[in-house]
Amino acid sequence: MHKNKKIISGLLIFLMMIGFGNISLAKTGNEKIDWLVEKKFVVGGGDGDLNLNGNLTREEAATIIVKALGKESLAPLYQNIENKFTDMNAKTWSNGMVNAAVEANIVSGYPDNTFRPKENITYQEIVVMLVQVKGGLTEEEVKSAPWPTPYILKADQLGILDGIKIDDVKAKITRLKAFEMLYNTVAKEDIDEEGLYSYKALVTEIERVHAIDENELGLVILESAEGNKYSVNDYTRARFNNIDNVDDLLGKVIKVKLDENNNIKSYEIDNSYKYVAGLVEFKRDEALLMGDTYDILSEGSLAKANDKLHFVYHNDEKINYNDLYNKETSDFARITLDRDKVIAIESFDFSKVEPIEKVDGNKVTFTDGRTIAVDGAIMLQDNSLVAADLKDVDELNVGHVYDDNKLLISNKIDLKGKLDNVVSRNGKDVVVKIDDKEYKVSNKFNMLYSTDGEEFIVLDSEKAYDDIYLLRGQEVAYGLDAANNIKYIVSSKVQNEDFYIVDRALVKEIRLIDSNGNKVEFEIDLKSKLENSQGKKLELKDLSSGDLVYILKDGKYIEKLSLVKDFNGIKNSSVKVDKDSQGKFTIDRRYIANKDARSFLFYEDGKELKEVKALELEKILSNASLDSNLRVFMFSDYEFDKLGLSKNVITSGVENRINLFIFTGFKQTTEGTIEELVKLRYDFKANYDDEIEGFIGEEPVRIKLDKNTKLQNLAVGDYIKVYMNSEDKIVKGELIFRDADKFIEVVDVDTSSGKLIEITVMENGKAKSYWVSKEHIELGTAKKGSFVKLHLDNEGEVDIILVK
Repeated sequence: MHKNKKIISGLLIFLMMIGFGNISLAKTGNEKIDWLVEKKFVVGGGDGDLNLNGNLTREEAATIIVKALGKESLAPLYQNIENKFTDMNAKTWSNGMVNAAVEANIVSGYPDNTFRPKENITYQEIVVMLVQVKGGLTEEEVKSAPWPTPYILKADQLGILDGIKIDDVKAKITRLKAFEMLYNTVAKEDIDEEGLYSYKALVTEIERVHAIDENELGLVILESAEGNKYSVNDYTRARFNNIDNVDDLLGKVIKVKLDENNNIKSYEIDNSYKYVAGLVEFKRDEALLMGDTYDILSEGSLAKANDKLHFVYHNDEKINYNDLYNKETSDFARITLDRDKVIAIESFDFSKVEPIEKVDGNKVTFTDGRTIAVDGAIMLQDNSLVAADLKDVDELNVGHVYDDNKLLISNKIDLKGKLDNVVSRNGKDVVVKIDDKEYKVSNKFNMLYSTDGEEFIVLDSEKAYDDIYLLRGQEVAYGLDAANNIKYIVSSKVQNEDFYIVDRALVKEIRLIDSNGNKVEFEIDLKSKLENSQGKKLELKDLSSGDLVYILKDGKYIEKLSLVKDFNGIKNSSVKVDKDSQGKFTIDRRYIANKDARSFLFYEDGKELKEVKALELEKILSNASLDSNLRVFMFSDYEFDKLGLSKNVITSGVENRINLFIFTGFKQTTEGTIEELVKLRYDFKANYDDEIEGFIGEEPVRIKLDKNTKLQNLAVGDYIKVYMNSEDKIVKGELIFRDADKFIEVVDVDTSSGKLIEITVMENGKAKSYWVSKEHIELGTAKKGSFVKLHLDNEGEVDIILVK
């Protein structure tokens, strides 16, 4: 009998706790507990003992939370429904309540698929339940630390733990602490002194996809309290201020508070719903994404609000799901899930997916050279959509074009890792593995490859397997498209191989000129392989100055040297460089220069090569004097691949795409430069000094030489005419007078009209007269009896007079 009394007593207390009694409890003096009593979340009778120091079972905790959320009416409907947990069934009094808690995504049970309803709940377990009530955790938060740490931190952040001290998260919680946590969770939402309406709503419309104001949201109510303005399944528009990520709210479920005029006073995203994105395959009544299958109940069905599909947008236009289903696959879609049911879909098909090279206003140029005028852009950033300002778009962001002139941008770029392998599945799909992660190559959009991040080579799936396979083990940067397919790879520029020009070859050593114009030396050993373009063996003595070679090196030693073209072959294969309509030198339009193309400049003296310089292609063309006999030897990607010069470098393989130029017959232009006459203060040593120091008039000057400028040796007191570019660097220098030159006597001058027209000097004992140029420079005053040095221009007229 005593045992039965204890059972009845315990049951009575429980009935008081979950509200099956009708007798009000006296106030406890605890503000939080009294509020729960007032709201009838805790009711009872008798002596009013709530057993606050006792424990709470897991089924009691689920029941009280369901009651506090206003979902108690679901319990009778769910009582006879099969429970997901193996230790729950229709005969368990709490089956309906636990089912309702599962429906609300509040409880998930244990790994063995049990719920253990009679066990007393721990601090950490009820914290998890209450965090789920507040929207749960994001995927990033879940991964941030081992369970249950992220939930404890979130609970503290949300105020659930206000006034609660936890010594051991694994300990059984008392009813008092459990009730106080429940108050902290629900009271702030339910108490609203301003009279605001609280809802759970699905965002179904934003200005990008529907004709509403840019500061409005279209909402469908999923949950509503009794007495609210809107009921479940109602539609309304709500106005907002200062929401930065409006584009990302489409398809999100939010907990929102509205005033009487439908102004949004506060909102938060409900993360108890799942939001996933990627390449989606649509079936008649299900969607397949990343190996998972989700049910789709048609729009307009009689299913309850949280079960049915509410909308489908495709390329910003609202469509019927059947139209999407008939397409079978979207290139990218975002879907909203209530457990395993799809309730919202935003889908895209793209006409182009390509890295962005540059942005100019609303014009976007891609790495394939094509440009479009963009009318609206959104960016996928950390799996969220945000409105994109094109001026903030970085180079190599992946642009996805839809509706011809709209852009979805992925900023999943500049990722780093080691290329592990490339595998082909079923002879069709190609998968690139980087740092043990697998990335699929899109079967619809080409993958790209680059060695410098500027020049991109198109690689379709089949070629990607053949060529990228050779780059295993290299460190690469890469970018992903919206669907997480690998879009491009940028390998580290190959440092151990390149083109060189032979400067001098000895028996065991060779001096070369690299693509920067530097002279470098290498040695050969027994492992070194030297061959000509036909693959025949060579020795260093077979090489001459000016020969073009391709070197694979290992430190200071040559691993392989290939003679690409000898000096005479380069000259004989050279073609005349044409001029454009403005008379400027230009490469024939049939040829395209790679962005990393190397350019060399040969200076000759008769048939002998005197000097080799490395110079940018455009600089050679723009700085060549119009009277230059400019010729060029060009080496294409096709020739590079045909000769098999490298196993690591991938080229386009195109005949008219040029990766190396060698020019002859160059003369420096002085057009657009500033001319000055300088008297040297110190000697100048060619190929050693990079500046001159002297005087312009009385003013001391120090002037740098452009890196491609060539001057002869000069001495103190020499006069030179220099031509300076916009950077005040010397691009050309001309010796006018040597200090050692003799002065000659002036015997007569003709100064008609006040200007010097003719000057007569005594040369070798004979008088000789010269016309004086109208634009001559006179350093001093030339008159009868003075001693001078004269400089003549191309017309034989005196253009510079230096008076002693």
